[in-house]
Amino acid sequence: MAAPEPPFYNQAGYEFPGGAQGNFAPIPEKILFNHILPEWLDMERDILAFKSGDKSILLWQLLDAHRTKSCDQAVYLLEELINDEGVKGVEDFEKFTPEERVSNFFKYPKLL
Repeated sequence: MAAPEPPFYNQAGYEFPGGAQGNFAPIPEKILFNHILPEWLDMERDILAFKSGDKSILLWQLLDAHRTKSCDQAVYLLEELINDEGVKGVEDFEKFTPEERVSNFFKYPKLL
């Protein structure tokens, strides 16, 4: 999860930006490594995809979720989601320029 200023830990417990404090029990490693960190990494990948416009990161997210049965199905689903009428409706309402439209923003990287 992207946070502008992470909390830090001292003798009083966790201290958050803005002065809020709390004393929390440490998160068990089993929960941290199996649940929190993988979801955190997924969110960071999403942020990277939206910052870079790299369509392959979005495709990886679909493939990694194991909800598609093949790579072709994942590619088709990604194209359907990007070109959805609801997305186009929001783009029209917000008066997106052609460069800002989701279908034009996300591109696959060039091959090396």
